[in-house]
Amino acid sequence: ANSGSVGAQGGSLGGSWGEHMQGVRDGIASRLAWTLKVQPRGELALASALLDKSLESLPEEGADNIQRAAKLRALRDKYPLVPAVLNRDFVNGNASSRGPKTSEPNLASRTLYEAYVSDLDKDSADSGTYESAVDALTMSMAHVHTVAAMKQTDKQLSLPQEYLRRNAAKDAVSTTARTLSIVPRCTQQTIDNMTLVGDIREVGQSTGRANTIAERAQLKAAGKAAEKRANMVMLALRDAIFLRTNEASRKEALVGLVGLATGRLPTVTTVADRALKLVMNKIYTKSPELEAMVTVIAKDDLAEARRQCEEKFEDTQASIEQAKSEMAEDELKWLDEFAPIGELEKEIFARVKRSISLYLVLCLHNIELVGALLSAGSGERMSTFAKAFRHELPKFCNAAGKKWGEAVIAKSVAEQTGDAETPLLLALLDNLAPASATQLAPESLVEACLEIQKSRTVEGKAADLRFIVPIVSSLEREKLLEMLPDFAKAGPLVLGAALSRMRERLTRQYNQYRTEEPNMRGLTTCEQLVGLHELSIDIFESVKEYLNAIEVLYKNVEACTDRVLMAAFEHMSTKFANGTPLPKAFMRSVILSINEHHSLLAFICNTLLKRLAKNNIWETRDQWRGFMKAASILVTQDSPNSVPVVVSLEIEQFKEICAGECKPKLATIRAVLERLNKWDELDESKKAILSTV
Repeated sequence: ANSGSVGAQGGSLGGSWGEHMQGVRDGIASRLAWTLKVQPRGELALASALLDKSLESLPEEGADNIQRAAKLRALRDKYPLVPAVLNRDFVNGNASSRGPKTSEPNLASRTLYEAYVSDLDKDSADSGTYESAVDALTMSMAHVHTVAAMKQTDKQLSLPQEYLRRNAAKDAVSTTARTLSIVPRCTQQTIDNMTLVGDIREVGQSTGRANTIAERAQLKAAGKAAEKRANMVMLALRDAIFLRTNEASRKEALVGLVGLATGRLPTVTTVADRALKLVMNKIYTKSPELEAMVTVIAKDDLAEARRQCEEKFEDTQASIEQAKSEMAEDELKWLDEFAPIGELEKEIFARVKRSISLYLVLCLHNIELVGALLSAGSGERMSTFAKAFRHELPKFCNAAGKKWGEAVIAKSVAEQTGDAETPLLLALLDNLAPASATQLAPESLVEACLEIQKSRTVEGKAADLRFIVPIVSSLEREKLLEMLPDFAKAGPLVLGAALSRMRERLTRQYNQYRTEEPNMRGLTTCEQLVGLHELSIDIFESVKEYLNAIEVLYKNVEACTDRVLMAAFEHMSTKFANGTPLPKAFMRSVILSINEHHSLLAFICNTLLKRLAKNNIWETRDQWRGFMKAASILVTQDSPNSVPVVVSLEIEQFKEICAGECKPKLATIRAVLERLNKWDELDESKKAILSTV
């Protein structure tokens, strides 16, 4: 059977005679392999040694591995020719995998048929031989694949040339895939062995360690070859799913393919992406039976990912704290709260993300499944799961919005979820609403969010404003100004999120207070700052809450810039000049800006304070006290300063400010006036006050 002479003689006759003789040869050889008890020699001995090498690489821990190794050794000892015949094509230079791709039985498949028929005899003492034989074949194939990925680093280790190992691995995978396509049954262990070919991480990691151009090219070729082998395995699993009639075999193949797609089985991103596309684009849509099967397996895989997050929660938190302790202060300041931190969380995040990605693709076909995903990601111990869910949301919302419509998804998911899922539901709504400067949220989505907001309450009292935050940028400005008090009372987190959404479409007008534009929607940053200052203190339980609401925006240094402050002060002071009282916190914000925004000093000294003094700010005592404090801070020898504004006050107000806030700085005022040659022009009564120093 190991000789090519019979095949060569038949092939010289032409026609199908050669193929027939090869079939006769393989049929006789497969029967003899189970009958003769002799030790293999020559190439057959090398083929048999592959099983021994594979057994050496099998982990010794675990009862399953020990039992499995015992069965394989028993097969080898009882039928020494069987492993050699099964693995013959892996070492034979004239491997059948290089011949035409035919569905005709080969030597390995005929040998497996013999074992299968033997197992059908319930009285046979060799029950289970078929499973061991298939395991031996696929295990040896996986070992050839592993050897192909090895790098010659140990001089004592003599490996064949790399291209020879790559070709041998390709032939082994191809031959095994063809063999399994025609054998009676695929076992779970068979699928597990096949999916080992998908683990090509070591090849990808080696590329980054190349020292020369030649090494880099060699490793790149090895990586491409490994990806091709992984693709062969995925196609073999696909064929098993499509062509087999045994439900258990189809399910086992589908579980293996889904495992590669979700990261449950170790592999690289490119292979996982191909597996995901194969599952969803080819298998899921093939038939209702496969659709149901994929859904069940995806749910089980998601449950496994959730369990992993829960079990490793404490270790994950410890890893996060350790990573944070090693970060600089600036890194912590700009740290994304939804990004994985620490090596352990990154590892779990990558695994969970792929399970969620598969499940979300299912949700594209059936949005009734989304609620279960939100429920799975809710809970104190599900922080990593929730991060992965948020990471995958944008792609899902973009695709689902086009297929179902944003409003349909929002209402459906809201009906499926409760209070425990609120954080993830809010994240979903946030991604459904567009954040483009030129695109408003669909009117249907606005109405859906308003309906959801009315149906959800905070502690059973008021409607939950968080559900309309995603669509506030599409609401009219006047309506937003009416709602601003409610957002302010909802707390700094809700207010901050709402303000960010309100201004997201108005980045070019951030420092303007719009007056004559038609159909004004959203709020510019300037309009937000003015609106917060003009809130009534009566709606708050204390003045501190009122000030805290203003500080939510004021302390946001990226949004509340010097230009925004200037525009807001200009607008409010102009309204004051036209007869509208100043907001209660106006002078407080001016004083804070003097200390924190030095580029505004010229505007405050030369424009703002002059305007306030000209319009009798002293008639309102609270604002007057703030004015005197601001003016006294700006009484300096440097320029700009508030000395011209102070000396321009009416005599009564001049006396008051000089006797109060500016009393320690009278000498400075006089020195500045003398330097500017304004002392002689000063009123005698004011000179007398300044001369009391």
